[in-house]
Amino acid sequence: LESLKWRARLRILRTAGRALLYLHTPSASKGVILHRDVKPSNILLDAQHNARLSDVGLAVRKDPALNNAVHLTTNLVGTIGYMDPSYVETGIYTTVCDAYAFGVSMLVALTGKEAQHAIRTSQELLEDPQLASRHTDPAADWPNDGTAVRTARLIQGLVCRSQSRRRPLVEVLNLMEELADDVMIRPGMTEDEFTEDSQHSVKECVFCLSAPREVRFACGHCVCCEECTEALLKTEHDTLPQNSCPICRARIVIAARGADVLDRTITFVMPRAPPPPPLPEKRFLTAESAVTHPGEMRRYLIENEMIGMSLCWFASTPAFGNGAAVNHTVVSGITRGGVADDMGIPIGSEIISANGQRLVGLSRPQVMDFISVRPLNLELCVPAPPEARR
Repeated sequence: LESLKWRARLRILRTAGRALLYLHTPSASKGVILHRDVKPSNILLDAQHNARLSDVGLAVRKDPALNNAVHLTTNLVGTIGYMDPSYVETGIYTTVCDAYAFGVSMLVALTGKEAQHAIRTSQELLEDPQLASRHTDPAADWPNDGTAVRTARLIQGLVCRSQSRRRPLVEVLNLMEELADDVMIRPGMTEDEFTEDSQHSVKECVFCLSAPREVRFACGHCVCCEECTEALLKTEHDTLPQNSCPICRARIVIAARGADVLDRTITFVMPRAPPPPPLPEKRFLTAESAVTHPGEMRRYLIENEMIGMSLCWFASTPAFGNGAAVNHTVVSGITRGGVADDMGIPIGSEIISANGQRLVGLSRPQVMDFISVRPLNLELCVPAPPEARR
């Protein structure tokens, strides 16, 4: 069989990663699902190379009422080469172990080597992603524009030895989306795969991959079924809204709907369609943080989980006198459905101490060292409510 080129490989990985993140995201109807056997041979492709994450025979479902998505076993299951070393050592399986297996799958796609061989021969790559060009699969024709380096950085964040220093899967997938947008990789059928024979065939929704595409957006794209479109629109006021077109990122405005909507992959701008309003950017403002508007002190205990929050660092100078600037660590973002979101940690909170160690004034590397241990007892100063600010 002819080897897949780099664009197809990235598109397949992006789709499989979305599916894995769906399994890991709890909802009212399901808890966290641990796949436990993520690998390239369990990613099935259709004729247009659309990916389906399959083989859930080893999967386990954790009750949505439980905050901990942890599975403890004495009988290790999975595929050698894709099993997280920490899982092999402890028998404890979490979503981070699935993410490790996905990172190894990305490494296989980048290098073209079998998993164990890729891990053994790619230590140089994992230590310095700038050397990616030495390890890429020649059959995939990876370009020399930095795409392979950016892909290697994502892999590095998923397969490093220490779990506490790995990137959350949602963060890696967001960066993969940015990479795909930059190199013009779109979900679904690509333009060069669009033929006269497929022109009038019914295509599937790019999200659920089961219902036909029935809604055309004002931007001209028709890629979703009605149910998935409604689900996207309901996220408008969430911390991380998803109400944007998956192709061009324009805000979703429905221009037409119904099964008779012309279903094509290539861009088509409908005549007389209302222009999509710009998607408002939700930005974290340091002026709205607890550093400027301190509120009450709160404590949070994190046992073994990834916290699921983004941090930023900035320095404040004394209002009077010639004192030195003081470094502050502030929560700048919360991963929806993560531990921090479940605990109700507000954006803009300042981290005061970790396990009794005061962090105000410390540098970023020092702070990361203190908050990477588990269990972690965080003391935060949350922002004061607007009515209490002067």
